[in-house]
Amino acid sequence: MTFAFIVDSVPFTKAVIAGETSLGGSESACLGLARSLRARGHGVHIFTTQLAADAQGPDHAGVMWHGYDEFMPMNQFIEWDVVVSLRMFAAFAGHPVHARLRLLWNQDLLVPGQMQLGVMATAWALDHLCYVSDYHRAQWEALQPDLAPIGWVTRNGFDPGDLPVAHPTKDPHRIIHSSRPERGLGPLLEMWPALKARKPDATLRICRYSSMYDQGPGSWTDVCAQWDAKVEAVNQAVGGITYLGELHKRDLYREISEAAVMWYPGVSTFAETNCIAALEAEACGTPFVGSYRGALPETSPTGILIKGDHRSQDYQAASIDAVMSLMDGCASSSFEYRKRQKDGRVHAKTATYTVLAANWEQQIERWFAERYQGHKSAVLRQLLHEDDHVAAKMVADEIVALTSHEWGVRNVVIDEAVNASAFCDYVIAGKDHDAEHYGKAAIADPVAEADASGRFQAVIPSFASATSVLDVACGNGSFAIALARAHPTVRITGLDYAEANILRAREAADRVGVGDRCTFIQATIYDFDQQRLHADWYAFAEAQLVRFDGLFVGEFIEHCGNYGAVIDGLETALSDGASVVYTCPHGAYAELVPRGTPLKRGHVHRFHYDDVGAVWGPKADFRVQYFAGGMSPRGTPIGNWLIQYTARPLRPAGRRPLEARIHRTRPLPTLSVGMIVKDAENDLGRCLASVYQVADEIVIGDTGSTDGTKAIAESYGATVFDLGPIDAQPEGFAGARNAVLARCTGDWFHWIDADEQLMHGYLLRRYLDGQVFNGFVLHQTHLYLDGPPTFDIPVRVFRHTGRVRFYGCIHEQPQDGDPNADIYPTLDVPDLAIAHTGYLTAESRETKRLNRNLPLLLRDAHVFAERVLGKVLQLREAVIQADMLRAQHGGLTSRAQQGYAHAIRIFLDHFDDPAHKYHTLARPWYEAALRHLGIGWEHEIALAGKLGGLQGQHARPERIWVRDGEEFARVMAFKVRAMAQGMAPVVFITNPDGFAAPMETREEAIA
Repeated sequence: MTFAFIVDSVPFTKAVIAGETSLGGSESACLGLARSLRARGHGVHIFTTQLAADAQGPDHAGVMWHGYDEFMPMNQFIEWDVVVSLRMFAAFAGHPVHARLRLLWNQDLLVPGQMQLGVMATAWALDHLCYVSDYHRAQWEALQPDLAPIGWVTRNGFDPGDLPVAHPTKDPHRIIHSSRPERGLGPLLEMWPALKARKPDATLRICRYSSMYDQGPGSWTDVCAQWDAKVEAVNQAVGGITYLGELHKRDLYREISEAAVMWYPGVSTFAETNCIAALEAEACGTPFVGSYRGALPETSPTGILIKGDHRSQDYQAASIDAVMSLMDGCASSSFEYRKRQKDGRVHAKTATYTVLAANWEQQIERWFAERYQGHKSAVLRQLLHEDDHVAAKMVADEIVALTSHEWGVRNVVIDEAVNASAFCDYVIAGKDHDAEHYGKAAIADPVAEADASGRFQAVIPSFASATSVLDVACGNGSFAIALARAHPTVRITGLDYAEANILRAREAADRVGVGDRCTFIQATIYDFDQQRLHADWYAFAEAQLVRFDGLFVGEFIEHCGNYGAVIDGLETALSDGASVVYTCPHGAYAELVPRGTPLKRGHVHRFHYDDVGAVWGPKADFRVQYFAGGMSPRGTPIGNWLIQYTARPLRPAGRRPLEARIHRTRPLPTLSVGMIVKDAENDLGRCLASVYQVADEIVIGDTGSTDGTKAIAESYGATVFDLGPIDAQPEGFAGARNAVLARCTGDWFHWIDADEQLMHGYLLRRYLDGQVFNGFVLHQTHLYLDGPPTFDIPVRVFRHTGRVRFYGCIHEQPQDGDPNADIYPTLDVPDLAIAHTGYLTAESRETKRLNRNLPLLLRDAHVFAERVLGKVLQLREAVIQADMLRAQHGGLTSRAQQGYAHAIRIFLDHFDDPAHKYHTLARPWYEAALRHLGIGWEHEIALAGKLGGLQGQHARPERIWVRDGEEFARVMAFKVRAMAQGMAPVVFITNPDGFAAPMETREEAIA
């Protein structure tokens, strides 16, 4: 497998990478795992935000090092098997990470606020979250339960190769402390005088490691300096302390091995998610004394862990007693002490990097296998979509074989697989894209293509020293012409099986004066029936008196099922040492086919980066380049491989790892776009153009069009069916939406109207891979000619599982099985939007409101009486109607008063609580009613706060209307509470037993 690790960490220099300087626990874990995976035969790359220029490239273990700025450019053409981001959840934001498995490897506690929001904002891209202890996972999932389905617990480890060769002699008077100073050094310094008084010969050695937060003056470096001063003050007062500084692993392990005990009295407000120091103490045969906090009961089951608050006398007395007893045991070589040493070493052996790498490998293979077994049909669709028909054929036949016992009851899965297998046979046999199609598809003017092709310009230098080049599957001759014009002495022979191409190539070569050096011959190269080189090729090769010293095969090898026979067989016409160049497509090129153009499938292999290495890698002087071609309308990177090597005898081509490719392929999630329309010919085309490329199916319910709406829909490949008029639907718009939804087959459903457009739609599909979210909010912008835009935030994309239905005769919304049950969890997507142009003018808005919306709103109050959102709509309509009456009569009539009063009653009955989820939506209409009736008070308020001061910034005043002082007090109290919550300090549950209790009792477990 190929692994890419993304690390935001300390500056990685040659010395750091070689292990000659200190390195933090998380970074050590990452580096150790990466090297052990490499030792197991995997390709491993590390991309780090801080890498010294001379440290780039392979290290002594074969791990490749890159700056993080190289990741996204490489991400265009490499589809990694596994991408592991250490801490950096932001690595999955923005551009999609192209990997068969995407993992976020956590090392820290989850902090409410920005960190928690940042993790959830990128959770759509994650396949799994990796934790380093059960406690660690419990802490995260207690704060964010939605992450539970993707969690997995691993551990941090150590390299036994860094241990001393022989067990050093222990000093029974020596204690060692190894950690960041803020985590346990304070309690230790408090207790040191008492221990020193009881054991005057005791000595304490202190060391720490370099952290990513140590960035010089003004950073955590200053905090460390303050701790150093505290250590020096205690040492001056009591003595016995030696500061060792920041040690590399070999020196650290020697120091730990020589100590009688490691003492780490962790503070009550911090919890280790793993604690490598405790593991290292076990590995070095040094018993550990720490605090019963966080993951330490898991990491150090052989240690002595003291419960309680580190500041209490009981805790400190117990901790000192434990340390002294171990020092005495070391001095006497007691049975208990030796048993702790033995048990610790045995436990540590379960966490070597070698063991952990094997665990990671097994788990990853398990994830791939489970995903494939559970989504074979979706994998089949993905391979078909990518034109990987040889691989798709294998999956289809496997599905058919495994489900053959069900043939008595033919189902969708079997039918899909049977049809796919037959279609793959058809494409592999070259039936869907024959010589006639091939010739018609070629660019009409070879000279124009020769001049414009950047791919050709990239290839031409490879033949600078060639005198005779063979151009196989030369098409319209454009490359041969480009090469002949670039190198005046080279002669090119082009072969192609389409007569139209040969004729076009000859004409163009003569037109630009290179016809004397360009020979074009109609010949069939590949026998699609026999899946081997054609007899025409062998006849041509035998007829050549002089072998070619150059071979170009452009955009042909992906058509050949038996690519190995082609690659090796074509070399029979080459001289030893000939320059060979293949180009072939990268990406789903079918996504580039314009609407209305018949899609003819001719590619049978999709060569990924690792496929290219596997097939052409055995060739002499193999090298590959990627020629980027941009993005498809569906958001897929598109480009070409430029593969070069030197022809040498006895160097056969390799084989694609098809079984691994199939099992690691991401299943293709399917997207249905559903619409209801009527007489929308002026808008529908724009709408469908915005979703056509990203949709797998478009289903449209027509409610009575009399114009060209249906024809437009069908021109975009939509399935159109007739619905009764909306006003005849018992559930109004909800009933019509549900009828469309019922006919859709996709894994996801996107609903949109004809007078809307999906903006930046090519970004949508990236969000459909993940397991966390069940819906996505797309910001809807209502555009007006007579006023500023307004906005809504509906869930416009959701999983189509059968649970979600639409509710509401008008202003319908999808809900999770109940008119008031929101789809959860959902993500507010930042880079997609819906543009709505159906209410451009006041006249159009008013016409729709009165003629269509109002009758349906009245019906909604009865059909969906329990729908709370309907109450908001009723409140709004009451205010709008009262506003119209007031405008028509030039003043406040009794009917207008009744309307405003009705709106106020609805608000007080349902939305008066500021915590109600619809309070903010309903309040502006309620305040408008108060204002027009002259009830209550208007206040202007401004609240703002910022840790460390506002620094010249000011609060933005807002105005509110309230009935009375009691309401004002409640509204203000709610706002103040919200601000106070943002100011509250973060309190972690550090007691590992706290997660065994119900959430409401966990306060008692907080230290």
